[in-house]
Amino acid sequence: MNLILRNVLFVFLLFITTLSFSKERKYSTTSKKAIDRFEKAIAAFDSRLDDEAEMYLKKAIEADPNFIEAYTVLGDMYSNKRKSEMAIENYKKALAIDPSFFPNTLNSLGEEQLKLSKYTEAKENFRLFLKTDIKNAPLKRKAQRN
Repeated sequence: MNLILRNVLFVFLLFITTLSFSKERKYSTTSKKAIDRFEKAIAAFDSRLDDEAEMYLKKAIEADPNFIEAYTVLGDMYSNKRKSEMAIENYKKALAIDPSFFPNTLNSLGEEQLKLSKYTEAKENFRLFLKTDIKNAPLKRKAQRN
């Protein structure tokens, strides 16, 4: 049951992330090539073609190494695949570019660090996350418990 709940939560979070990166919203990149690859990645993910989505996200990052959304979604995909080290790496890259662009990344990073018993780092990222303007009350409560 826990695995089912986790997968439902992941799909929900990815859906919310995807909505926040919709065409009405300005991307962190101006590279048309990077945006095209990112949108192909989202379409592939929606079709449950995870390997293809991962490839397009990496190509989007190649086109623009400062494409925050691509790092964030790639981190989410690795988190879902239980590849915490790779998720952490991508979340850190997104945050290094602009930590205020998508503050929920701090929470995601903390969650992955907890999985690897990196408690000091996780606590710091939850603390930073809680200092942001959090709209999602359940996510805020969960971060406070961590």
